[in-house]
Amino acid sequence: MRLTNEHRASQTAIDGIARPELTANGLLHAAAQEHSEDMANQDFFDHYNPVEKNTFDQRIKTAGYDFSAAGENIAAGTGLFSPQKVVDAWIASPGHNENLLDPRFTELGVGYHFLANDTGKENHYIYWTQKFGNPK
Repeated sequence: MRLTNEHRASQTAIDGIARPELTANGLLHAAAQEHSEDMANQDFFDHYNPVEKNTFDQRIKTAGYDFSAAGENIAAGTGLFSPQKVVDAWIASPGHNENLLDPRFTELGVGYHFLANDTGKENHYIYWTQKFGNPK
């Protein structure tokens, strides 16, 4: 969360677009953690869960978070073993960076899961999820 807020603040200093500091939200955290675990344990890497057949916004609603705006970033792989490496990868990706910098978002939840014996078709071992929101 700190790294995301630092990036938002540094970009505001460059472009002048006001972005609120993101605050932690337990419901978003629960949804993010669940998605990271699901990707690892159900052997997929996607914003759409093909096993439970739900989308990122459906998962946020199911967690009990009522939002006016929401977004999701995911990452996976053994090279993404630290929060700094993950945030750097998201910054380098235009779509993910758009979520990081979206001024509509005010709250954030983060999920992380390490699957030591990751032997399925998706062998990433490390799974990250960010859930962004702006409550109604």
